Amino acid sequence: VHSRPGYHGAFVAILALLPALLVLAAWGLAGESLVAREVLASLPPGAIGSGELDRAAFLSEVRGLVRGDYAAAFNPNAEAAAEVWKAAARRYGLVFGLGALALGMVGALWGWSRLRPQFRARTRVERMT
Repeated sequence: VHSRPGYHGAFVAILALLPALLVLAAWGLAGESLVAREVLASLPPGAIGSGELDRAAFLSEVRGLVRGDYAAAFNPNAEAAAEVWKAAARRYGLVFGLGALALGMVGALWGWSRLRPQFRARTRVERMT
């Protein structure tokens, strides 16, 4: 046996966790903009002003409603948009979460299939870390 069992386990763990963490990082970076885009697309034409400042103020109000910071909305469309925000965030969260889980499982299975007594797991783990 070339490497100790702990290195074999670390090799499989790294291959399982690294892709899953990358997907979750992508969700953390792009998730809110995806949800905001869907909220804006759900609005009827002319529901908010055409300027960037109007959109930013509207989305800030919707975020406040979703978080529970505001009891009521100034814009009449914000209540419906808050429901769209919640549904979109739940859906995208599920998609990214299942994607992370699937990639983690694929990585773990691929890593597990590579393990043999003569496999140089220590070398691979030390190269990855």
